[in-house]
Formats: sequence, structure tokens, C-alpha cells
Amino acid sequence: MAEHSVPPLTEAPIVTQKTPDRRDPRDVANYPLVEAARWLGLVPSTLRVWLQGQAYPVRSGPRHAKPVVHPAATDPTSLSFWNLVECSVLLTMRKQHRVSLQKVRKALEYVAKHLGKRRPLIEQEFSTDGVGLFVDHYEIGR
Repeated sequence: MAEHSVPPLTEAPIVTQKTPDRRDPRDVANYPLVEAARWLGLVPSTLRVWLQGQAYPVRSGPRHAKPVVHPAATDPTSLSFWNLVECSVLLTMRKQHRVSLQKVRKALEYVAKHLGKRRPLIEQEFSTDGVGLFVDHYEIGR
């Protein structure tokens, strides 16, 4: 068997450096909508409404309900790990506690606006009576 020799390098090897991704890996869009819906036990259309909102008719013309969870990617719609956690919390509010999506939206808007929470579903603790959502908020020193 003949030995093959490797010719010596005449040029410096090319070295590529990958720029480190500084994003939190839990914020990366890794889960397509249909796959995420399956994991959550939802039909994809329900999850799509939660992530994209929904048009609905009223007498004055069509309106659009805002999304409840903002997906990590929109084209195509894909979720991050944190999005999955948010949707899991939302699912519990809707199915176990039977809180309407309209009441959830109002509570989340309040918490985001007045308490400065970027991800209210996982950054804020809520209470419910089965009808509404409540937030304990105390301001100290005012």
C-alpha cells in the first residue's frame, strides 16, 4: 500500500471566527407555530390568534384584536422558549380558570403599561376569581 503525503501548506490557513450571538437562547425562535400548538395541546388556529390577533366585524367596520403574546419571529411565525412558557400560562388562564381573552388582554396591557413588564404573563403574578385577573401592586415611598 503506497503512502500518500500531504503537501505542505504554502499559505496561512483560513480561520473563520463566528461572532457570538449575545441573545438569550430562550429568546430564539426555535419552534414553528404548528409544532408549538401540538406541544401545548392547542389547535394551530387558536395559537395563531394569540400570536397574531384576529379581525372581527362590528357595525362601524372591521376591527382587529391585538396579539396576546408577541412571537420571536413573524415570517414564518415561530416561537421562542419564553413564548412557549407565556402560551402555557395563557392556556391555564383560559382553560383552567376560564378567564376571557378580552379580560386577559386588558390585564396584560395594564401590567405592561403601568408596571413596565415586557412579558407580563411570566414576569407578573396574577390572581383570578374566574371572571377577571388581578394584580397585587404596592408602591413604597409615594
